[in-house]
Amino acid sequence: MPTPVTGTYLPDYAPTIWSKDTIDAREKRIVIAPNVERYDDEVKSFGDTITLPTFASGVVKKKTAGTAIAWTAVTEGAKTISINQQAYDNDLIEDLIATQSKYNLRSKYTMRFGNTLAKAIDVDLLGTTGSCAHTVVTAVTTVGIAQTMITKGRYWLDYADAPTEDRFMVVEAAGYEDLLNIDNFIRYDAKGSSAIENGKVGRCFGFEVLQTNNVPTASNIASAMFFQKSALALALQKDTTMKAVYDIDNLGWKLAAYNIYGLTMQRTDHAVYFAYGVG
Repeated sequence: MPTPVTGTYLPDYAPTIWSKDTIDAREKRIVIAPNVERYDDEVKSFGDTITLPTFASGVVKKKTAGTAIAWTAVTEGAKTISINQQAYDNDLIEDLIATQSKYNLRSKYTMRFGNTLAKAIDVDLLGTTGSCAHTVVTAVTTVGIAQTMITKGRYWLDYADAPTEDRFMVVEAAGYEDLLNIDNFIRYDAKGSSAIENGKVGRCFGFEVLQTNNVPTASNIASAMFFQKSALALALQKDTTMKAVYDIDNLGWKLAAYNIYGLTMQRTDHAVYFAYGVG
């Protein structure tokens, strides 16, 4: 019987084909930064600190007939945003691979840099939960989000007289799954809305629900947040900026991207930290 001609004997006649498409890293949704108070314009040209004056509520007094009204000196406070964060991402693309590659590597890396740096801001905003005035936490052994946790989060914002508009609840994937089993949760995609593209997946008890896997988890506990827009303040002094320089020693292009920003929790009573088990 003759020996069949196969790829084993003539491997060069069956070359490996590289697709015109690439499998890019899935970037986590960037959802927090667009929904907080922004002070970008304050520092676009210069400055490293923004001072935000705080004014306390007035106190009503009652006048007694025949007596003078009482005068008190008012001492107000201030919050500050320090513009002290410079995040960056970088890579070196050597000429050899750039020449032989069928892909536009600089374009691919530029897109990745932008997503990575935007994510850094969201992660830092979610990292302010330690400053929340109130907490709603389940037992470590309890998995999932209970409806009572959401109503308690709403209670604390109501208690602080936080505006009812622009209220948000941030969860990760497991938390979103829990919400799908709560009757009061209204899915945007079920109503034909495109808001889900921005991480807004629905509404529940007056909260707009944001789903992002940037929510930190540790030991099967997700550290999430309820907040009203004015709770968090962000100042993006310089948006993602690309720099490139040719490196003669490595025969390739050094690419770097960075942004400069600062943030703070300016109203601690307008944010509620809540934790739940993710199983």
